[in-house]
Amino acid sequence: MNIKRLLAIALLATPAAVFSVAQGCATEPLPQDICSWLSDDNNCYTRFANDVVPQCGYFPPADPSDPLASATGSFASLDDLSVCIGNQGGQIIFDPPLDPATFPITQEQSFTILDKKAVECGNILYFSDASFTVTINPVDKNDAGTATCPDGTPLGDNILGGAFGVEKEAGRERIDVKCPGGLEQYNFNLLQQQTCIERTGDANRKAQLTKTFKDNMPRAELITNRGVPATNDGPGVSGYARLR
Repeated sequence: MNIKRLLAIALLATPAAVFSVAQGCATEPLPQDICSWLSDDNNCYTRFANDVVPQCGYFPPADPSDPLASATGSFASLDDLSVCIGNQGGQIIFDPPLDPATFPITQEQSFTILDKKAVECGNILYFSDASFTVTINPVDKNDAGTATCPDGTPLGDNILGGAFGVEKEAGRERIDVKCPGGLEQYNFNLLQQQTCIERTGDANRKAQLTKTFKDNMPRAELITNRGVPATNDGPGVSGYARLR
């Protein structure tokens, strides 16, 4: 775990101390090494993702590039976008309901996820692609009432769960990362990613680093599309709401 370093300033009652403060010194934590964190295949983001994969009815989409083909559920009608019913069980509850008149959605959204037994397994607060919180409830694999995989089979291990959160600092290219359990917290400078890549002279290594940042950077995407209503000239095109 990286440890935040503080630039400490002694606030002494002397002209020299006042002068040092006036020059812009502060006790703000220095950014930590995002390059090392993202390249660590055992960082808290990766551990969290691996821990919760079988929870909340997640099924790998047949075609991740196609929002409609990869849809895992559907709404009853365009007039009520409050509950999405999973194709293989489970529900996603939107509070407040999605409003197709505001698509594409840019404001904050709240999602509650119910599993096949209508048990709340987690929730997501979405503010932007770089500001979100994912909370997954813990599950005891020996609890037959809740501990089942999406396909109905028993869990092979406990789900520790917890909350993983990212918050982008207003007006700055910095993010605060909070890991499940509250023992790990980080402050990263997003501009450092490209700096680390450019410092690498080897082309293969540079491509590898670029892929690492793209794949492992904590990020959320909320993509919404109203679709096209059916007319006399055609059947129309279904809309979708996609969070990944």
